[in-house]
Amino acid sequence: MSMTDRTTELTNGARKTTDAIKATIDDVVAHGGEKAKHAFAKSKERLNYALDAAGEGADKAQAFVTKQMHERPVATAATALGAGVILGLLLSRRG
Repeated sequence: MSMTDRTTELTNGARKTTDAIKATIDDVVAHGGEKAKHAFAKSKERLNYALDAAGEGADKAQAFVTKQMHERPVATAATALGAGVILGLLLSRRG
C-alpha cells in the first residue's frame, strides 16, 4: 500500500468518525431539548402540587386557630404570650 493510499484511507476514516460524532451530537441536542422540557413540566407539576398542599395545610391551621380562639380565648392568649416570650429570648441571645 502506497503512502497516498494510506493517507486517503486515514482521511476517509477520520471523515466517517467526524460524521458519526456530529450525528451523535445532533441526536443529543434534538432529544436533550425534549427531555429538558419533560423534566421542567414534571418539576412544575410537583411544585404546583406542593403549593396546593401547603395552601390546604395553611387553611386548616387557620381554621383550627380561629376555632380555638373562640372556644378557649384565655388559653389561646396564654399560648401566644408564651410563644412570644420564648421567641424573644431566643432572638435576644443571637444579637
